[in-house]
Amino acid sequence: MSKIIITLYLFLFRMILNEHRYLFVDGSFMLKRHNFMESKDWINSDRDDSKYTAANVARRFMYSVNKLGQEIGGVDKIFILWDMWDGGNGYYTTQVLKGKYKDSRKFETKEDAEKPDLTEEEKREILDNAKRNEMQIESKRFIINHLGDYGMPSIRYGGYEADNLVWVYSSMLAFSDKTSVFSSVDSDWRYFGVSPSTHVYKVGMRGGKPEMFKYDQMAMEISEELRGKISLYDWKAYWDSLDGSHNDMRRTRRDRVNTASIIENIILRGDYSGIEDLDLFKAQYSTFKIDQFPGFQRIIDEFPEKMKSGTFKSLSEFREFSDKSGLGISDSWYTKFTDRLDPMLYGRS
Repeated sequence: MSKIIITLYLFLFRMILNEHRYLFVDGSFMLKRHNFMESKDWINSDRDDSKYTAANVARRFMYSVNKLGQEIGGVDKIFILWDMWDGGNGYYTTQVLKGKYKDSRKFETKEDAEKPDLTEEEKREILDNAKRNEMQIESKRFIINHLGDYGMPSIRYGGYEADNLVWVYSSMLAFSDKTSVFSSVDSDWRYFGVSPSTHVYKVGMRGGKPEMFKYDQMAMEISEELRGKISLYDWKAYWDSLDGSHNDMRRTRRDRVNTASIIENIILRGDYSGIEDLDLFKAQYSTFKIDQFPGFQRIIDEFPEKMKSGTFKSLSEFREFSDKSGLGISDSWYTKFTDRLDPMLYGRS
């Protein structure tokens, strides 16, 4: 059998075997999860640094992403989506809200353990968290710099969060001939990522069941009065701008006023009387206008190119990389992983 016929056979086999074209993974969530698991092993090994490496974290990461792709019915291609600061200025959302966004989150460093009046136990906990944070950064760099050569390319843009890219890409893929999936535990993604051709898969955590969210199901979240008049994304934008969110957006509505009723009054009657802090509401709502962010058109223009990014190098190249980096993944695992993907969607190595 000729090589061309074999290639065509494998292509058709994948078309039937894989339920979805693209899988977009929340890189920050997936990395944080496996970095934490690796850090627990490090602590249990009496904090032996030789056992806590970026390669070890990346190995867990790759295994989990591969398992995720199979769990949802098979995918032709995988992408990892990341948040990325705009230099030292943070995200565009942070800039618009003058720092009042995700501002309750702490990032501990070794210097924090030098504060006075800390107990030895408190110092130890801070140092462990600092080590974990350092490894988060190192492992992220490893994944972004290397895994794109082995079937898992990363996508990020300065000033943009992964949440922003989810909305952009779900919009671009909304009417594709094959479904794609965005996966995260972040509840925002189910509002940003569903469309007629894109689903959102919530990974099961702490014994919870995983769940696939689809467009028709999520559209029912919109109040009956506004269905067909407002998008699910805009519904979420209004809701968070009024009610606050887990990202530290502030509540701007008046007390004892129903949030859905306020949204209906704004959309149908131009009535903003249910809002207590109108200026803050408008500022928060403006952060959902991704198409007005700097560099938005570049993301749109580069979409076709990004969808072709990444490759999977030969088995011998992977073996050499795995051995040198300490990744420690077997030939058979890599072969099975790449055999499930569609080489037509990847670039050439």
